[in-house]
Amino acid sequence: MKHAVVIAGCVALLLAGCGGQSAEEAASERVAETIIREAARQSGADVDVDVSSEGITVRETGPDGGKVTMEFDGESGRIVSEDGTAVFTAGAAAVIPEEFPKDVPLYENMTLMAVQHDPALNVVNLTASSDDSPDAIAGFYKTQTAEHGWTQDADMSQPGGMHMLMYSKDDRALQLVLVGKDGKSHIQLNAEKEYSFSALS
Repeated sequence: MKHAVVIAGCVALLLAGCGGQSAEEAASERVAETIIREAARQSGADVDVDVSSEGITVRETGPDGGKVTMEFDGESGRIVSEDGTAVFTAGAAAVIPEEFPKDVPLYENMTLMAVQHDPALNVVNLTASSDDSPDAIAGFYKTQTAEHGWTQDADMSQPGGMHMLMYSKDDRALQLVLVGKDGKSHIQLNAEKEYSFSALS
């Protein structure tokens, strides 16, 4: 399920625009399929995409032959692999799961867009947006993670409002990606059991 976080995050931004039978809507479906395929290609995944008025289905085959099926309908979906089943919600249906680590800071002024929760792998991924700047949000996390006992392992921030921060604590990892665009900050927050770069590769 290595690439599912990247692809699911992409699908979260497209769900509202899919469906319908008009020429314009059909064109939107083709654009959505192209965007998903490109996101998959950049993450190294080989996928088959089906976008229709019924929803979005993405089937991935890994290098080892392992298969992952992602099914999205409206504001919810599921990701099924040999490792188990992850639950995906978007829009109004997106809520922070009860299992979300209490020592992971949550930025107050953000709007939750999508949540992916994989109980079997102990992974929770949040996609959100905020009117605050990426620099302000990054500053919040740098301060709050230290106060909650996290160790910063990497800071790959770049000029122009792009931040990529990675933290570890015991046998857990926290990864944060912030990108500023059109006056908003796009937030990707990934908390997982074992330290890896799975959310970014």
